[in-house]
Formats: sequence, structure tokens, C-alpha cells
Amino acid sequence: MATYTHALVLIHDETNGLALLQHVAALLKTLGAKITLCHLSNDYRPMNAVSDGRMEDTQSKEVIGAKDMLSRVVEITTLPVEIAELVTIHRFKDVEKFIEDNGIDVVIAGHKNRFMGTYTSWSTEFINHLSIDMLIHHL
Repeated sequence: MATYTHALVLIHDETNGLALLQHVAALLKTLGAKITLCHLSNDYRPMNAVSDGRMEDTQSKEVIGAKDMLSRVVEITTLPVEIAELVTIHRFKDVEKFIEDNGIDVVIAGHKNRFMGTYTSWSTEFINHLSIDMLIHHL
């Protein structure tokens, strides 16, 4: 069994973030592994050919909202948790770079069973695109 030293926990919203962080904290507590909680936001800048301020405002609000949500989620644990907000249009490439830059050795994400979830889940897509171990936790 691998011993992990740094886990990247990908969350979508506060509900799955709370459930996932509780699970991860219990799982990694005995290992003393570092935890980074991360939210991905879409980068609209490449699509903003006309420099529309409303689009920039929308993206800024999303990033601020995500950072606020991440701050609320980390309050449930006494373990030290870092937070990261990745704004990207190339999520697999940028997450892989974040993994390399931060010495992460396992990615943990949540998954809910829902109609078409097998085909539309971001969590399961990461399995085929990342080069490190990944744990998908059913929420």
C-alpha cells in the first residue's frame, strides 16, 4: 500500500466539499499527509474577444465565491488544510502542472450517482488524464 504525503482534494461546491473533507481528514489523519483543497473555475478570458467587462465581472464573482466557499469548508477540520482556486480552460493540463509544482501524490474527488453521471462526471474524467493515484469517493 502506498503512503501518501500530499493529497489534492477537488471539490465542486460546499456540500460535496464538506462531505469529502470529512472523509479525507479521517483517512489521512494517521498518515500526517498534507491536504490541499481545490476548486476549479472556468477561465473565460480566451473566449472574451471583445473585452466584455460583464464577462470579467462574472468570472471575478465566481472566483471570489469559490474562495469564500473554500474558507467555510476548511473550518470543519482541525487539520491544517491549504486551499487553491484554479482558474483554467485546460483543466487536465493545469491540474497536472499544479500536481507537479506542489509535490502532490494522490488526487481525491467526489462522485454522485445521477442520470448520465457516468458520461458527464468531471471526477471520473480525471482518472484517464492524470499520472498519479486517484481516489473517487462516492458522495
